[in-house]
Amino acid sequence: MATSSASEGCGGLDAASAALGLRGYRRQPPPGLLARTQDRTPFASFTATSWAAPLLAGVAPGQGGAHTVRWSVRTSRPFSVPVAIPPSAQRVLSAVWRGRRPYGAALEEVTTALARSGLKDKDLRYVVTASPEDIGRPMAALRQLGVPPDDFAVNGTLAGAPRRMRPALGPLLAIEFPVGPPCSAGCTPGCRCGRYLLLAYLHFRTDGDPGRKRAQTPHLFEAVVLESAVLCAVHGIRDPYALPGFAPLTEYLRTLMPPHEREGLRAQRVRLLADRVFTSALLLGVGASPGPRGPAHVMRRLLRQAACELELTGSPPAELGRLVHHADRLVRVPLGFQPLAAADLQTVHREAAAFQRVLADGYPRLALALRRDGTPEERARTLLWLRSVHGVPVSMAMSWCRDRELDVSLTHFAAAELADRERAAPASMSGTAGPPAPEEAGPRLL
Repeated sequence: MATSSASEGCGGLDAASAALGLRGYRRQPPPGLLARTQDRTPFASFTATSWAAPLLAGVAPGQGGAHTVRWSVRTSRPFSVPVAIPPSAQRVLSAVWRGRRPYGAALEEVTTALARSGLKDKDLRYVVTASPEDIGRPMAALRQLGVPPDDFAVNGTLAGAPRRMRPALGPLLAIEFPVGPPCSAGCTPGCRCGRYLLLAYLHFRTDGDPGRKRAQTPHLFEAVVLESAVLCAVHGIRDPYALPGFAPLTEYLRTLMPPHEREGLRAQRVRLLADRVFTSALLLGVGASPGPRGPAHVMRRLLRQAACELELTGSPPAELGRLVHHADRLVRVPLGFQPLAAADLQTVHREAAAFQRVLADGYPRLALALRRDGTPEERARTLLWLRSVHGVPVSMAMSWCRDRELDVSLTHFAAAELADRERAAPASMSGTAGPPAPEEAGPRLL
């Protein structure tokens, strides 16, 4: 298992993992990055339904706990990367306990593990969401542990929580860490202003057989601790791309940005490029390669989004291979991985060349279509057609529209995409839609 160099000297996930080992959680080897076949995500993600399955398989009911530290890859594709958004690829401490486990004991074990990673109990904040019949017990456990009332809150939902941790199955608790001043007088734990780093999710399963009462003591406990947030909390920053492990790459990427670009946009481009090229390097190292469908399509979209950002900054997409090489050398290899093979970098070069052909073909198509498309709504439908049929990224097509002083916004595009999906739904349900085109397979990012 690779070790995060950024966590050296401040504990990190490895120290937290060792703390759980002292409390009866048996360490298991980390599973691979390829997702299980029943998951909707192509790569292992802590949000996936089967994330905890490998740990649960190694522990019989009522026989204790297990833990591991493994990589998680989030394959959603934002148009931008705000400051506090975690990296697409990060390490996660995952733990389960099968059998009756009091709320206070499980919570104290996780906070002790966080203390070993470099965080003090008094600096932690808590958000609880649960059904009315469950809410009292985790709240009582927080009070028994001496958590002041102002340091925890009750919230109806927890953004980003894995769906398998539904409050209908038992209480869900998030552990947060505040960085910076509050946004307002009402800025309390759970506020989504960006002040609170989300360190961990804890889920206490109390559901039982239909018709039976909820268990007063959970029969299954699961925790996931996110390394990027833990390291940000230890260093007192909100931006994970400013951490020591990412800093050499982001400093290099800043040298590629146009000097006239405003600082906010430049920083956003740097974060997006750093995220995409590092995630691509990580996946290339485990054998992933770009292609038209499934995990290969996700890999293609990661590379092409990075290539698109290069084009938007005025750098040729052909530079993509050099960026992935730098991400490998500056970030991935210091984590303990072997350098990428020359064949992997050649794959990136071929993908960049193919993307340049997409752009060369896409601009004339856009220009021709815009001769007859007059309204912003019609232009948005043209952008949707270019992406779905010809693989032109929306951000690139919108940049071309701005160059021609034509108005089109993400709001118009989102409305056109929703209408397109609604039109496609009846055909899909009747079985007449047929298989998706290669450009449309997998999650829709580009």
